[in-house]
Amino acid sequence: MAAQRFSIGWIIKIAFWCLIVGVALSALGVTPGDFWNSLWAAANRVYDWGVSAFGWAWDYILIGAAIVVPIVIIRFVWRSISRR
Repeated sequence: MAAQRFSIGWIIKIAFWCLIVGVALSALGVTPGDFWNSLWAAANRVYDWGVSAFGWAWDYILIGAAIVVPIVIIRFVWRSISRR
């Protein structure tokens, strides 16, 4: 896999596409501030969805961990001792 070379031509191509996309978004009435605020709001919505979708499981995970984690530790120690 070849490393990407940052040539002047590559930089000009990226700048050109940024200009095209910027003009298109501006024509749609999107400002840079609107874009970043919308992106931040979307990230917050995804986070809130994740918390609400899996938040109910947290109590059960903690209860299960009270049993599972000591068993895993005991099993690890037992295997370490028996390998000697």
